[in-house]
Amino acid sequence: MKNKFWILFLLVLVFSVFWSCAQKNPIGIDQYVVEIPTTDFLINTNLLMDGDDYSIGYYNGNIQTNQVQMNWTQSTDNDFLCYKVMRMDSEPEERSIEGFESGAIPTNYTTWGDFGGWFITDEFSFEGNYCARTNEGYYGYEYLETTINVPQNTDIIISFIAAAVNDGEGSFRINGMTYGYWGSDQWQQSYYVYNTGNSTTLSLQWQYYTYDYGFGVIDNIQILGAGSNYETLTTFTNVSETSITDTLLEQNSYYTYNVVAINNSGGCQQDQVTIKTPRWEAPDSVEVNGLSQEVVEVTWKDNTESEDDFMVYTYNATYEVIDSVLVNKDETDLVIHSLSINEVYMFGVKAIGNFEDDTSIGYSSLFQMAFDPPSNLSGSQGMGTKSINLNWLDNSSMENGFSIERKINNGTYSEITTVDRNIIEYIDNDTLNFEYSDIIKYRIRAFNNYENIIYTDYSNETTVELSEINEVFLDFEDGQFPINWTTWTYGGTEWYITSNASYEGIYSITCGGGSSDDEYLETTIDVPQNTYITISFYTREDDTSGDGDLYINGNHYFDWDNNSSSWSHEYGTYYTGSNSEITLTWLYYTSSYGNCFIDNIEITWQ
Repeated sequence: MKNKFWILFLLVLVFSVFWSCAQKNPIGIDQYVVEIPTTDFLINTNLLMDGDDYSIGYYNGNIQTNQVQMNWTQSTDNDFLCYKVMRMDSEPEERSIEGFESGAIPTNYTTWGDFGGWFITDEFSFEGNYCARTNEGYYGYEYLETTINVPQNTDIIISFIAAAVNDGEGSFRINGMTYGYWGSDQWQQSYYVYNTGNSTTLSLQWQYYTYDYGFGVIDNIQILGAGSNYETLTTFTNVSETSITDTLLEQNSYYTYNVVAINNSGGCQQDQVTIKTPRWEAPDSVEVNGLSQEVVEVTWKDNTESEDDFMVYTYNATYEVIDSVLVNKDETDLVIHSLSINEVYMFGVKAIGNFEDDTSIGYSSLFQMAFDPPSNLSGSQGMGTKSINLNWLDNSSMENGFSIERKINNGTYSEITTVDRNIIEYIDNDTLNFEYSDIIKYRIRAFNNYENIIYTDYSNETTVELSEINEVFLDFEDGQFPINWTTWTYGGTEWYITSNASYEGIYSITCGGGSSDDEYLETTIDVPQNTYITISFYTREDDTSGDGDLYINGNHYFDWDNNSSSWSHEYGTYYTGSNSEITLTWLYYTSSYGNCFIDNIEITWQ
């Protein structure tokens, strides 16, 4: 009686499945879910792309910024029911396959165990020449492990082929939790779906328990990061209707299509393809570089992937187009001639495509064709040194650089150096042999050497009288380090200006807060020979675990950290001997997250 019941139950079940697959109404087929392609390809991918790396040559008009035209081969099934076209808005699925065909354990895998772990062998393989197997032994564990990066909140599909030889049992773990076992002496596929949740990495581990000298083998580990959020775009019941134009796409986006041919018996043939629409945005970073009094170079950033050309426009000061030039799609610069000095221009660039509407225009800033002399030249003697600091105002848009000239006392001007375009400062260090009370004068002019070298007129003249300084004082109240003071670090923050604490005024300098970092502050100053100088400054430590030291010319001079959150006055004297300059270096070692402040650095001599 029980046998008759089960036979009747199976007949009803088979009839129900057959009936659900044999309905000819296309509406009923919406319930049919296709997951994995089962037969040969259908989609004519050669009509869509040239290769699959989305590089130049990929777009031929069938894939555009907002649409794709897709074709597939006509079904030859005499029992044809319909085509279903489905789309998923996503990047290509990331699939990782490890078949051990390199002949070695991959570098991103680790192995260990009681008998040596896993190794690669050519004695057993499911496909190809190699697979991985464990060592064998008496009741021990062998481990194979890898860590992979994964997207969050995504279903990851993990599968592999494994077998247990002679004896033993294998298990598979994700992030330390066991998800399944395998122990057949024949190749067997294991298949797991895991949702990543908040995880960005997964630890995958294959463990084999040898029992009595058994060993495990594994091959074709496959990891597929996939989602199945397909939407059905349309259903065609006409067998000769084998194309679709999807016009609801976004530029610079990935889409995956599934085309399924279904017959009346529920059988199907399907294909899947992933496409990417081209990026199609206006050029930006449009920059203008003046080359001469009549010539500029316009450069831009290409933000499109399927352009055929660029159009470059020249505008006058009232934003009227006065010229346009067609530029090859592989170029991102154009030299424009026959402009006028002292006129104001603007330039615009757009991309043009045979299959797209033109992009909008990317514009440069207004650009004046100016070649005027620099102005506001000023000079000052550096703190504690004979060096001269120069600063000026750049009034040209097309200089290649500046020529700096100098004369001493009643001498004549001569060029001492040139600096590059857009530079507006210079330190003249070639002054050590000058005498105090020497009068030094400077002037500069811009030059252009696009074809033949030409110069602007000279700037104003600036005069500096060298004076002997018997003091260097630095309180950081201008909110910056002097030009000839430098700071650097090994692992930390460097010294920097702060208003969090000061001995006097608003500002001091600080460093630290990290672990085992070295923070350096250094300057070189001119000093009189055979003279005693006094070096003093104020310091405090909010976290007292660090250590501060002062070095002179690379030699340790004294320890200065005061191990207190109150300001402390640190000072010492130094005999210059034959030195006409000295280098002072403040080093702070943070140790365990120490930090400190320094203010009012003063160096004096008589």
